[in-house]
Amino acid sequence: MSQDYYVIGIDVMSYSQKRLEEQVHAQDLLDRTLATSLKQFSLLPNQIWIDGGDGGYLLLTGEVKHIMNFLEHFFMSLGRENNKLKEENRAPVRCAIHYDSIDIRQGELGPKYTGNAINVCSRLLSGMNRTPNQVVCSANFRVHLTKFNDHLETITRLKDIVDKHGNHHPMYNLKRNNLGTIPASTEVHPDPVLRFDDTDTSGK
Repeated sequence: MSQDYYVIGIDVMSYSQKRLEEQVHAQDLLDRTLATSLKQFSLLPNQIWIDGGDGGYLLLTGEVKHIMNFLEHFFMSLGRENNKLKEENRAPVRCAIHYDSIDIRQGELGPKYTGNAINVCSRLLSGMNRTPNQVVCSANFRVHLTKFNDHLETITRLKDIVDKHGNHHPMYNLKRNNLGTIPASTEVHPDPVLRFDDTDTSGK
């Protein structure tokens, strides 16, 4: 049975350049900080974490404003933890957010997650600039976020991601007081008219 999820792709930066013990420390730090932040937001049900080693994908349901509040809490908490550590033990992250349907079922080797939701999120994550603490989202997610006129985020259209099939994926930078970064001018979409083009909300 399929259900719509907010998919948050999280990447621990420079993970592959760490020694094994440093990778273990980064994984544990990410797990601990994510778990602590999620406990603060009981209004986000159906919390599913798909571990990828150097990060993973967090699947959530609930209201989009709670998603953003959770992310802000997580980034602030992780920042405080990183500041206590030596540079080699830190786990700076960046993330991408998408919204789409996922079919989740039990397979012979464990849970199976089917649909484009994670694939699209992965494309955004791999195509975004490698800036610590940056948060980007798809057109699908942006539509949900901007339903609320009082949302706190500054939204900037970035250059599209073009996948191996030649498909364009609109991408937006998200910035609020304690979340995200201001994008570099080289990342920003060259046509300002297309900043909030609602004609393509599929994100696929």
